[in-house]
Amino acid sequence: MNILFIGDVVGRPGKEAIEDRLAALRVELDAAICIVNGENIADGVGITPKLADRLLAAGTDAITLGNHTWGRQEIAPYLATSDGVIRPANLSADAPGKGITIVTATDGSAVAVINVWGRSRSTRPEACGS
Repeated sequence: MNILFIGDVVGRPGKEAIEDRLAALRVELDAAICIVNGENIADGVGITPKLADRLLAAGTDAITLGNHTWGRQEIAPYLATSDGVIRPANLSADAPGKGITIVTATDGSAVAVINVWGRSRSTRPEACGS
C-alpha cells in the first residue's frame, strides 16, 4: 500500500499546491491514503477550521498537527468534533480532539493514523552544525 505523507504545508502557497496538485499526485503515485501535516497552513502558524476543511475537500484523508496546534484558537472546538484532523496524542487528555483516527484506503482497508509530538536533541557536534 502506498501512503503519501506531505509534511508541513505552509501558508497560501502550500494550500494552493495541495488544492491544485493533490488529486493528480495521488493518481500518479497510486496513493491509497494521503496524510498532510497542516499545523502551519494559517500564514505559517496554526490551522483554522476553514483551512482544514479545504485540505480535506482537496483529497487529504487525515491532517496532523504539532507544536503549532494552538496557533489559532478557533481550531479547539473544531478538533473536539473532527475525525479528519488530529492533534498530538501525547498532549493532555483534557486537550480538545484526539491523537488517532482511522481512515479508509482506496482498497477499503482501515488504516490507523496516530500523531505524536516528539523532540530530540543530538549531542553529536556534526548534527548541530559545529
